Amino acid sequence: MAVPSSGEISLLGIWSEKNESDYSAMSADGENSFSLRGLSDDGEDDSLSMGQINLNPRNIAANRPNQSAPHAMSEFYSYDHDEASIAGFMVDDFQGTPTSTRANFNSTTLGDSLTAGDASGDANGHSTSTRPLWTTLGAATSHVSNDYIKMGSTSNSNHSQWRTTQVDQRDGASATSIDVDNIEFCWEFSFYIASGGNKDLRFVLEAGSSVPTATWNTGGTNFKIYAFTFDDASGYIRWQKWTTSGTQTTVNQTANSVFSYDAYQTCKITRFTSGRWRLDIDGSTKINGVTDSTDYEDFYGYRFWTAKSGNASTDNRVDWFKTYSQ
Repeated sequence: MAVPSSGEISLLGIWSEKNESDYSAMSADGENSFSLRGLSDDGEDDSLSMGQINLNPRNIAANRPNQSAPHAMSEFYSYDHDEASIAGFMVDDFQGTPTSTRANFNSTTLGDSLTAGDASGDANGHSTSTRPLWTTLGAATSHVSNDYIKMGSTSNSNHSQWRTTQVDQRDGASATSIDVDNIEFCWEFSFYIASGGNKDLRFVLEAGSSVPTATWNTGGTNFKIYAFTFDDASGYIRWQKWTTSGTQTTVNQTANSVFSYDAYQTCKITRFTSGRWRLDIDGSTKINGVTDSTDYEDFYGYRFWTAKSGNASTDNRVDWFKTYSQ
């Protein structure tokens, strides 16, 4: 049981949370010399005989002490010594409302068979415990069955989009952008395209810090992106880049029928340290060893996008999404 989020709390309860991950135990466990300073600062002993128990950094900053004097018991509100996390830079199972602050992974069951509890799965041991915040652009976006995000048919000029700028949610090391130049980096997601929807699904990596959001494909040289488009008719995947709005260049295009309709599949996009890119669908390689002369390496946001003017059957989905080093 975590420390309560408000009201009166006790030093004994805080000690119990750090010592045995249960605030309600209220057990000194044979100790009689623990202090607020020791409990709050990883540089000090929690108690004379037990030594130091480090704070769990997987708690968000608001839910753990800042380790600086003056210390206060209120800094422990909502602290959970068992705070769990999942491997990666950013992970989302789309449980809880994506456009609102959501529970951390230990507070609700992690869905979609993703594995929580440690950092295995990321080559450098990075992990995240916080679900990202998304915004919607255009129209016809929905969050369905507390499980997946959907894009449908709209006449909106900004199409149907889900977007996040929280590209780095790592515990203790989050940033507003990621630089993949010197690491082998992966973007992986489960997607679904309805056969009768007649509209492409697009995964977008924002390579500029000021890509416009009010209208698609505007902003001049601010509109720097990579886009991987899943064709609704022929089943090919086209990798394109924009260095300025209104002007896109095809980097690579697969053969037709490299993915299926009306079924969830997993897309994994990998950028290697050599600058080569690979794209796999359900473990089968569709783009391999391709480089791009522009070679975007810094990314500030992600989008899932479906074009406007579909029909009543337009139903493009993303069930989960994770990014990690490999």
